[in-house]
Formats: sequence, structure tokens, C-alpha cells
Amino acid sequence: MKINQALLDEVTRIKINVLHKRDNDNLKSIMVTSANHGEGTSTLASYLAMALGSGGKKKVLLIDANTRKAKLHEWFNQKKENGFSDYLKNNIGLSKIIKETSVSNIKLITAGNLSQEENIIDILSGITQEIKEALEMDFDWVIYDSPPVNYYPDTLLTALLADGIILVIFAERTRQAAVQKVKESLESINKKILGGVLNGRRYAVPGFIYKRL
Repeated sequence: MKINQALLDEVTRIKINVLHKRDNDNLKSIMVTSANHGEGTSTLASYLAMALGSGGKKKVLLIDANTRKAKLHEWFNQKKENGFSDYLKNNIGLSKIIKETSVSNIKLITAGNLSQEENIIDILSGITQEIKEALEMDFDWVIYDSPPVNYYPDTLLTALLADGIILVIFAERTRQAAVQKVKESLESINKKILGGVLNGRRYAVPGFIYKRL
């Protein structure tokens, strides 16, 4: 994965906000999501993982929970199979799905493979506190890239694995009503929204600005 240093610098500002949150809350796992497709969740999740893993010995696990439109395996030059969905189906042990990356302190769990007969909602319905703890056990941070909340109800099941949520909002495109719907959906399952990240093409480098929601 070719790293855009200017973008990493932008996301480092978000890291500072996240670390401040951690000082006040029991925060170890974060799900990055959105209202709609194409808002930049995969980019933010990847760069947030890199920012959290930089400048020290913090170990970060990046998980591709977007089983329908998985991207992270391509970005990190890994195979998609033997990943998140396979682990939840009990088809493979946790140690077999954690993949090394070329980025210091970052390990990856790819999305895995689903057949046409398999229903991701049924698979995610098996999420337990024990699974959450197992994924977090050997890491300082766990970051989830997830599908848009307003399109797929299973995203709310993935959210059960996260201590906090960051919502990516595409500037001048995402409607306020769509963001409000996401907030209400996440709050209905008592999930803490850490903040919103405004992503927009009007910047010379596509940038992110952290905002409280």
C-alpha cells in the first residue's frame, strides 16, 4: 500500500482526538462507518490504524468487516479468503486469519469469502462478548472498516464489537437527514459515536476534519 504522507498527517489529528477520548473512556476498538457508499471509510480506517500504530510500540489490528465490497485485501496485497467471515463461521481459528502487512505495527484480517447461499446477518448474529475480547486480546487497538449503516442492517451487528464509532461524512454530498438516521440507528443499540469526520474533494489532498456530532 502506497502511503500518502499528507493524508496520514491529516488523520494524525484525528488520532489525537481519539487518544483524548481514550483517556476518559474505556476505548480499545473503533468501527469506522458512514451513511452511504463511497464516503471514505476504508481510507480512514486504514490511515487511522497507521496513525495509531506509528511512533511507538502500539499493536493495531485492522479488520475488513465490509464483506460485500471488501477493499483492504487489495490495498495491503493480501488474499481475501481466510478472514473475518470465516472466523465468525467457526471455519478457521483466529491465529490463521491474522495477516502480516508491510506497515509497521499493523496486522490485518481480511473480509473472507461468503457463498451466495450464506447470509451475513446470520453469521454476524453469532457475535459474542467472547469474540470481541478474543479479537482485542493481543492488540492495543482494533479498527473495523464497515459498510454504510443506512444500506445494510448487519452493520449494527458489527458495531457490537466496537467500543466507539467514527462516522465519515462526505462534504456537500451526504444529506443531514441521512446522518441523523445513522445517529439514531447507532444510539438505538447504545453505541457511542466518538465524532464525525468530514471528507471532501475540495481539498488539494482529500482530507479529513474531525467534528463532534
